[in-house]
Amino acid sequence: MVELKPCPFCGNADIVLCGGDGILPDGGDYWYVNCLACGGSVYGSESRTKAIDSWNRRDDAALGGDGDG
Repeated sequence: MVELKPCPFCGNADIVLCGGDGILPDGGDYWYVNCLACGGSVYGSESRTKAIDSWNRRDDAALGGDGDG
C-alpha cells in the first residue's frame, strides 16, 4: 500500500485515493486524491501512481511545513 501524505491544506491524515480504471465515458482511467476533512485535492491523472505522486509532491516549506511531512 502506498502512503499518502497528510493534507497540505489542513494537515488532516484522512486521505483517500479515488477513481478507477475505465470510469470515464470514453473508457479512460481517472484517479485523484482527496482529503476527507477539507475536500482538498489535486488534479486527476490517468495513472494511479501519477495521482499519488502529485499529492505527495509539494513544497512543504511554502505551505509552512518543515519538508519532512
